[in-house]
Amino acid sequence: RLYRHYQVCELPDGTLPDLTDREGNMLTHQNGYTHSEMHAATALAQYYRITGRPEIRQKAEQYFDIADQWYRECGPRKRGASRTTKSFGLNMLVLSTAQFVRNAGIRTTECDALTQMAIDEMMCGGYVDDENRQVLEIVSAEGEKVSDMSCPGHIYEAAWFIMCEGEIKNDDQLRAFGRKLCDYAMPESFEDPCLFVPTSGMLSNSPMVTPRSLTHGGLSVRQSLLTALLTIFLVTRNI
Repeated sequence: RLYRHYQVCELPDGTLPDLTDREGNMLTHQNGYTHSEMHAATALAQYYRITGRPEIRQKAEQYFDIADQWYRECGPRKRGASRTTKSFGLNMLVLSTAQFVRNAGIRTTECDALTQMAIDEMMCGGYVDDENRQVLEIVSAEGEKVSDMSCPGHIYEAAWFIMCEGEIKNDDQLRAFGRKLCDYAMPESFEDPCLFVPTSGMLSNSPMVTPRSLTHGGLSVRQSLLTALLTIFLVTRNI
């Protein structure tokens, strides 16, 4: 049923909307991001693993290629010259998508390259502040601090995926980086288990933060933390 819904929702240019009604009619669509395509590629890649149906693989490839092209062109930024910031969470989502698609045997070469690009950006893109033990959600396009907004859920998920990649590649540097992300995010998420957490007063002036974003998301953050901690447990014990 969900697969049929993708077919109904797909726009003439092959992309997907952000939000539809129950009949599949588009309600919102922003072509600056490819969140819908990344989630669709992930889901359809796993569906292909179960069914082996070539038409499902073809759709997974189609949506992955859209996301792959966007990330190679824009990196973790929204399309458009006016976009002057970039997001840690987008790298996390790109990494997850590439891992799941690769796991289905689809676009393996491209997925290997994309996972490395996303990890390199998270490690070296200016998000990680070792001095203050912070991981920033938003930085400038050049990697400079513009806000104190942090998203523990994104950090835990990134840690989870990075440690999994460390296991796949037997890379101790990736394992250590994933554990460090958890260490930096844990105090913030326990003190204020929200979707977005301010690390200082700078956040109160950010137009990107709404009252809902400061009061919603505690359960999902804790779930992400649990998964990341279980991953650390398995990784450190070679399970």
